[in-house]
Amino acid sequence: MEQTKQSIWLDPPFLVADRLMVSTELMGSHTHETANCRSVHVWRRGDTYLARGRWNGTAFGETLGKHVKEATARLRKLIGEIEDGAYVRPSEQSRQLAATSRSTRLSLRQLINAFLVAKRAERGRQTADDYRVRLRPVLDFAERPEQLSRWPLASNIDAPFVAALKTFLMTYQTSRNGRKASPQRLLSGTQMRHALETLRGLINWATDPLIAKLPFGYVNPVGKNTIPSKPTKNPLREESISLDERVRLLERMDSWQLCQLAWSMVLPMRPDEAAGLLVTDVNVEKGWLEFGYRFDDCNFTKEKTKFVLPYPSEFRPIIAACIQGRTDGPLLQSRRAFGESAQLRDHTKDTLRQSYEHVVLEAEPGDVQAEHDRKRLFRRVLKQEWGGVSEDRMACEFKKLLHEATGRTDVRFYDLRHATTQGMKDAKLPGLELTYLTGHACTDILNEYTSLRPLEAMAQYFASIRPLIDAIAFRAAALGLTTEND
Repeated sequence: MEQTKQSIWLDPPFLVADRLMVSTELMGSHTHETANCRSVHVWRRGDTYLARGRWNGTAFGETLGKHVKEATARLRKLIGEIEDGAYVRPSEQSRQLAATSRSTRLSLRQLINAFLVAKRAERGRQTADDYRVRLRPVLDFAERPEQLSRWPLASNIDAPFVAALKTFLMTYQTSRNGRKASPQRLLSGTQMRHALETLRGLINWATDPLIAKLPFGYVNPVGKNTIPSKPTKNPLREESISLDERVRLLERMDSWQLCQLAWSMVLPMRPDEAAGLLVTDVNVEKGWLEFGYRFDDCNFTKEKTKFVLPYPSEFRPIIAACIQGRTDGPLLQSRRAFGESAQLRDHTKDTLRQSYEHVVLEAEPGDVQAEHDRKRLFRRVLKQEWGGVSEDRMACEFKKLLHEATGRTDVRFYDLRHATTQGMKDAKLPGLELTYLTGHACTDILNEYTSLRPLEAMAQYFASIRPLIDAIAFRAAALGLTTEND
């Protein structure tokens, strides 16, 4: 007769019956003795088979599976691993530097889940979510009954699978926000390319000898020739927003809009970089903004580069209006904080660090697994507790001004970076300086032998956009923005 026993994890006695363990048998026995005198006991909790025992002086527990065939197969492997001295407890497997054995029986869903878990820990939540969205149509195709009969396992994926998947993606429908009730439309060419590229990256990851999620000798069937090529941009394309249109936008800006958006009108900053600027990132003495120098463990740039961006002297009134006597905190603020920033003047770099560390320590278990998770929480502190402006808010204000001034709705806030970079190129800035000032990693060999001259290079660029800078200075004066010395 099967006997009920409380879990070794000391489950409270008032738990429902399906949480209690019941002794059961697999391969004709409840207890299995290994060749090196270890005992493995078989239990059952609800529909799930469990293995319990002791290994290296410590109790272990492992889920074997819900079906007898599956649980029996895992039990045989577990006994063999114990006899070989290679067994690793499930709680310790995440700390292994290399896979304990190659997996050959994983389904595509199981492989995708392992991939997303690894990328979540390596690159953060946002990247894992992006990969999950890209792999959704792949999984939708692979788990249809007619496909499962041909390719039941991830190791069965071959060239015909990829060809059939491409055909499936051609007619696959999705919605902009991922909800079924929203208007459906066909996948774009970019989305199809992202899906196939992510599948290729998934398989390359799984075939790594240290990961070993696919059999030895498995060849990735998703080659470069099977992925649609990325269309090249027209080299003769016109600027998305001209200098004159930017001047017209400036004429409509109020004080808050001018202080938050004028920077992106002139400097080639990414919106993410602008939102992360701190008061202490402004070097008034040298006349430039410093990116990636402070809080580099949680407020880094896209390429994790450190660079400076000189600004024109006409920005001094805007800088004074942005800082408003504060010693630290976000340089660019929300509209509410911009009018109430006097309340934030007592905050310092130390209090900002304390606020950030408190949020990290109070985060839910597993919420902080990678550097990008720390960056996400740091930006949350800047916005919610310190009154920083969000990228979305700046983009909305820009689109609003653009529509009022020109009637256009086809320009993104990010396109300002393209326009300013084009202006720097037209001003004939040296290639090395242009690479550095746009926040890219300088890998040119000349960087090993020569130094950069960012101030001189940007002065050359500012001279070429003099009408825009004059318009900013005129608008700042009209709004009453002045420096303390004026």
